[in-house]
Amino acid sequence: MNIYTITVYADGDDGSTINLGTVRVTAHSKQNAHVKALDMLWDNRLDSASCRARFETTEQNLRIDSAAIGHIMMQDVAGDYDAPETVPEWQWVERNASYDCRGNGFDGVWEFILNLAKTFEDIPEKLAPVIEGARQSNLAYLVFHQGT
Repeated sequence: MNIYTITVYADGDDGSTINLGTVRVTAHSKQNAHVKALDMLWDNRLDSASCRARFETTEQNLRIDSAAIGHIMMQDVAGDYDAPETVPEWQWVERNASYDCRGNGFDGVWEFILNLAKTFEDIPEKLAPVIEGARQSNLAYLVFHQGT
């Protein structure tokens, strides 16, 4: 997948040129990008005016890396509890998380994501083997959740 910046011109048989505009699109090929740009910019009235499309195109590679993500239900680590805010392991995860999602809806969601590329200090005893196992499995992220 690439990002294309395309300027579309309508060139007439009489030598005239109209700049129809510039758009940025993502596509798998230059040809697909041109089709998208035409759909966005071409005016059908130009068909009857004996015009043809001309493109000026620049291409930028879009690099999307994949990352392995693991997940674990906190009850499997810390045991049963009534409120996540009172669990020391949850408190540590909350302080060290790169992302969080909590308090959604009536029951709420309590999820946190650790970026395993970070260095963590004072990892609770119950969490240390989980984090080490995730790193040994070459996971990039580890999601802690309550099974919701």
